[in-house]
Amino acid sequence: MPRSAQIIMELDYLNHVEMARLVEPNRAI
Repeated sequence: MPRSAQIIMELDYLNHVEMARLVEPNRAI
């Protein structure tokens, strides 16, 4: 996998985690 694609996937994952944290603040990640 190209390095750039891996970085994009990692950023996308972090974005999903942040969104989940905003939607459900009490949820343990």
